Amino acid sequence: MGKEFFISGMKEVQRALAELPKRVASKVIRQNLRAAMKPMLAAAKENAPEGTGDLEHSIKLKSGKRKRHVIRLNIVAYRDPDDPVPFHAAYVEYGTSRQAPQGFFRRAFDQTKNTTMQLALDGIRKGIDDAVKELAT
Repeated sequence: MGKEFFISGMKEVQRALAELPKRVASKVIRQNLRAAMKPMLAAAKENAPEGTGDLEHSIKLKSGKRKRHVIRLNIVAYRDPDDPVPFHAAYVEYGTSRQAPQGFFRRAFDQTKNTTMQLALDGIRKGIDDAVKELAT
């Protein structure tokens, strides 16, 4: 259910991050991206169709597969291994031949993408300032 957006083009942020030690820069980015994704997570849970509540409770914010120079966070619906319908979230999101798509993940992304990007950029800028002050002492 992969919608992605990339935060780039912010030259001053990129230059400031390049001046920090890699470990500190990664920590600043990861922590602030996680905090910025919280409104999107809440919107996905809110948009999830009512029912038993299992779908809403299965929606989590998880770290993605690690790659060099890439930090990934995913909002996913984890399935219970004992669930008789293991791909329930996908069926609800995209629909089936008998059920219309409900697109709750897509709606959550569309509703919060601008807020998420702004929160991430503001948080990263503040994190850079805090890291520089901490390294200076």
